[in-house]
Amino acid sequence: MMKILVLTVLLGLVVSANAALTVVVTPPDQPMGWASYADSKLWIDPSDELLIGFADDTIGVPANVQVGDVFYLGITNGPGVIDVSGATGLSGVSVAAVNDGGVLAANLGLQNSILMVEIVDQPISSMLTIGMLFHCEGPGDVTFYAYDQNYLVVDTQVIHQTPEPATLSLLGLGGMILARKRRKV
Repeated sequence: MMKILVLTVLLGLVVSANAALTVVVTPPDQPMGWASYADSKLWIDPSDELLIGFADDTIGVPANVQVGDVFYLGITNGPGVIDVSGATGLSGVSVAAVNDGGVLAANLGLQNSILMVEIVDQPISSMLTIGMLFHCEGPGDVTFYAYDQNYLVVDTQVIHQTPEPATLSLLGLGGMILARKRRKV
């Protein structure tokens, strides 16, 4: 019984230590500022691009993360591509791209490149990284995942991608034709 209690306390400490990290997004219609969207309320159109980053969700500075913490960011399979080539770490943060051909991507079920973020010095700001670019490539949901060094999920951000207007028009036209045929029968 004591072992279970100790394990529970340790797991609680691990989760609480890493729970301060969040995935933030700059949507195309708001070119300035970062936000985390509760209940996945962010909708974008095909061909839109989003900037994605990591932030510490504590209020004020310095950030609540610890020196030596390592985090990963990637997306699940979905209609879109993440480009981490322009990603940069802000003061106190080291950023490196991890290729998707490695075991890490396979274990996490991610596609494209994965960004690895390491806290190398106490960050002066709660914003940790900037400059990851997501290219929307069609309708459907895509989830961004943030993992800690133990590959536990510490945050997610779901993006809903809307069908393009031509697709919606065709669906509406098809629906009207079906409704008209049913009335005649």
